[in-house]
Amino acid sequence: MKVHGVELDDYEYMSDPSNNYNNAEAVQKTVASQGSQPPSMPPGGPYWTEDQLALFAKWRADGYQP
Repeated sequence: MKVHGVELDDYEYMSDPSNNYNNAEAVQKTVASQGSQPPSMPPGGPYWTEDQLALFAKWRADGYQP
């Protein structure tokens, strides 16, 4: 996702509270299915697994800890 300006491997970017955690929120919206629609990222897959999605959601729920 780096080519789209999304720094998944940059903790500061992903856990930035100054923008109300919008970077992490945007990632979650693009890698998770939206209703009956498949995820928009990465285009054509492979998509994140349910375990990966759950881990990301847990990281967010637990306060974005490193």
